Amino acid sequence: MRKYFPSKEEWTALVFPPTPFPSAIMEQAFHSDFVARFASQRRAALVLGALIWESYFWWDFHLASIDPAFVDLSATLATMRFGAFLVIVASAVIAMSNRYVTDAIFADRVTIVGMILTLAINSFMIFIAPHPYDYLYYVFGVVAVVMYSLGMLRFRSRSALLILAIFTPLVVALILIAHPNKVGTNLGLAELMYTKTSIAWIITCELIGYLICVQLERSARNSFAAMQELTAMNIEVRKKADAIISLEAALRSEAEERNRAKSKFIASAVHDLKQPLQAIVTALEPVQHTIKVRDLERAEQLIQLVRRSTEVMRIQLNSILDLSRLESGLFEVNLQPIDLVKITGSVLEQVQSYAVNHGVEISLTAPEDESIFARSDARLLHRLLTNIVNNSIKYRTVDQNFAPHVRLSIGMIGTHAKISIQDNGIGIEQSLIDSEAIFKPFFQVNNQHPESEKGVGLGLAIVKVILNLMPDHSLKIESVQRQGSRFELSLPIDCAAQTLLDDAKLNAMSLENFDLSALYLLIVEDDELVLRSTEALLDMFGALHQSAVSLEDLGKVILSMEREPDVLITDFRLPDGKTAVDVIQFVQSRFGSVSTIVFTGESLAAEIPEELAKFPLLKKPIAPLELVRCIEEVSR
Repeated sequence: MRKYFPSKEEWTALVFPPTPFPSAIMEQAFHSDFVARFASQRRAALVLGALIWESYFWWDFHLASIDPAFVDLSATLATMRFGAFLVIVASAVIAMSNRYVTDAIFADRVTIVGMILTLAINSFMIFIAPHPYDYLYYVFGVVAVVMYSLGMLRFRSRSALLILAIFTPLVVALILIAHPNKVGTNLGLAELMYTKTSIAWIITCELIGYLICVQLERSARNSFAAMQELTAMNIEVRKKADAIISLEAALRSEAEERNRAKSKFIASAVHDLKQPLQAIVTALEPVQHTIKVRDLERAEQLIQLVRRSTEVMRIQLNSILDLSRLESGLFEVNLQPIDLVKITGSVLEQVQSYAVNHGVEISLTAPEDESIFARSDARLLHRLLTNIVNNSIKYRTVDQNFAPHVRLSIGMIGTHAKISIQDNGIGIEQSLIDSEAIFKPFFQVNNQHPESEKGVGLGLAIVKVILNLMPDHSLKIESVQRQGSRFELSLPIDCAAQTLLDDAKLNAMSLENFDLSALYLLIVEDDELVLRSTEALLDMFGALHQSAVSLEDLGKVILSMEREPDVLITDFRLPDGKTAVDVIQFVQSRFGSVSTIVFTGESLAAEIPEELAKFPLLKKPIAPLELVRCIEEVSR
């Protein structure tokens, strides 16, 4: 039964007025929208109603002409009908104003008042009209007016209730009072039925009209709510679209800025690389000529020139690759306890020869018999300090009255260690420090040294990137032009450090100190120039070696090898999609574990497989000293 019988909610939705919106602002907006949306329909309904009402004048005139009982009342009835006509016309005229569309309260009042006056006049016409025309004619006129008004004028349900609450008692009272006076008190059954039927018929039509108003308003409210929701969604979508457009514009602008910066970076890098390359290209022809004429002394001088140019180019390439690798976001920072005295001493040992060659006195002041441990990345900290010291040496004073110097000192203040690097060089303009222009790639200012000594201009750019990578590391710069600069690095102390780190200093040993004559090496390298130069370097130290250019060639070479190699040197990328991983697996399958060194030209650490993490990884271009030292270390 419940399946087919309407529920309580369905009955409520059918009979009772719709619930107002929770928000008073939204309810007011609905009223305004309702009036504005149906203003045209109401105007048309009022005009059409006036024409229909006016057309019944001829019917009143016809009744007066055929029934003498109607003649005496015809003037009164005609006056009342004309009065109702004026009410309808006045409502229609007012409805044509702009206020009727924009002012919801005004529009409701005009329509409701016009409806009540028209029904009231029609009710009094029932009261005055002679029997039986009051039932046969004017009662049905009331019914027609009720149905037409409630159906066509789009009253809201509460407005319809107000109209019916005023009109219904009036029309019922007039019918009950007027009928006995017209036909007498001795009413027959038919006369009583006329009265009851007329009242029931009017009330039934009022109820139907009211239910129509309820459903029309409910439909209008649902439509308005859906429209508001759609509008809100459209606003939200538009906001998101605007945000996306703004984000795309920002990303496009950022990408364009990055492209411009990258293009400028590449242009600057290419410009700086052209200088040593030009020296190499220019020197090659004279070298060839001097060898032909057996002028070995001149040939050696030119070769030394080529070597210096090659070293400059190697340093430049390494700096560019280092900066790219650090800025890629793939570099993993390894924070651990660092002995600042040892790592600073290592930096000094590395730059000592460079300082001596340029007449710069370099010194370190540190606590005696005391270690200061900081939490940092050994590789990055070493590089950061080296770059700053090299920068101080490069921008040394050119005044002959002063001996250039660079002085390093280490101390502690609270929970932080301080490494100070002070020079008496040419100094830096304060505006360049404040704007951080000195940290931009390839930026060099007041560098009066020869091209071969100017460097790349990436030293402080790499320092800035390193500082951003390591937490709680900061750099303070103080400088006075023509007096010198002071760089003070602040980094957190690691008080829990219990052991010293391995000695990280780099030896300033020359190549002549190494002896590889007892070693037997296997080289796998597909680049002919790299292979031949590596073989020449090993020949220089008396090392025995055999070479292969691919994994396939390696299989043939191994068959002719006299014994197990002491060291395997292999390039990371080889022909046919093979890598150092394939080479190592192949060699180990034949000889077991072999000490291995891997060459690579990859700029990002993420491109190197994890299988190679346990082997020394040398990034091209590789300095001969670095390669020889690595061979000696892995062969121990």
